[in-house]
Amino acid sequence: MEDAGSWAERQWGEVDLGNHRRTRRAVTMGAAMAAQPAAGLPGQMGSWAGAKAAYRLLERPEVTLEAVTGQH
Repeated sequence: MEDAGSWAERQWGEVDLGNHRRTRRAVTMGAAMAAQPAAGLPGQMGSWAGAKAAYRLLERPEVTLEAVTGQH
């Protein structure tokens, strides 16, 4: 079975969110969400700083449904 990190890298590792750091954050978030699907975003991110970073990413205008699902 594939681990959450490898799966997330395959899903979002090549998305164009306008900055490579946003792409890395998307992969990190995807892996955390896959590892703990029943938890809320703050629980999935593991810390207040991680949750804050996730919310900041989700608020970016470049991070759209089309952008994160485009390669599918």
